Amino acid sequence: MYTSALLLALTVHANTQGAEPTWAQDYAQALKRGADEKKPVAVFLGTGNQGFTQVVNEGNLSQEVGDILSMQYICVYIDTATPQGKVMATAFGMGRGIVLSDRSGVYLTFSREGVMSNQEMVRQLQSNSSRTNYYTGAPPETIGAPAGAPAPSSSYCPSCQGGGRRR
Repeated sequence: MYTSALLLALTVHANTQGAEPTWAQDYAQALKRGADEKKPVAVFLGTGNQGFTQVVNEGNLSQEVGDILSMQYICVYIDTATPQGKVMATAFGMGRGIVLSDRSGVYLTFSREGVMSNQEMVRQLQSNSSRTNYYTGAPPETIGAPAGAPAPSSSYCPSCQGGGRRR
């Protein structure tokens, strides 16, 4: 009797938790995968095993944030306490925060150092997931990423400024 109730409770709990994002550790591989799958890349910077939770005020990513990340993004977690993580943190110009690319992986479309609420993160993730800036042919800037890692670019296509599209 008690075993059945426990199993039912665990099943209901597991079904209501939502999807858990898969966290890549290699930024270069995540960019390649994002380009292949035409998904934006979400880079979380923090310290420790669960450092990605340090980016939200509430201390945990909400179910809605987890669902959006797992379905619409390639997620990368960079532990800024590691030597390679320190290099990446310097390249991104922050020790803790989030950086989002567009679906091409060529342009950074959003960055925030520090923390935000889960509600604000949902808004940012939803508005960013469909954004595609148009690559102008100029090579992305190199910002000191580890050897072999394509560097993110903060450049935008001038015709894309303000949400305009180049046709």
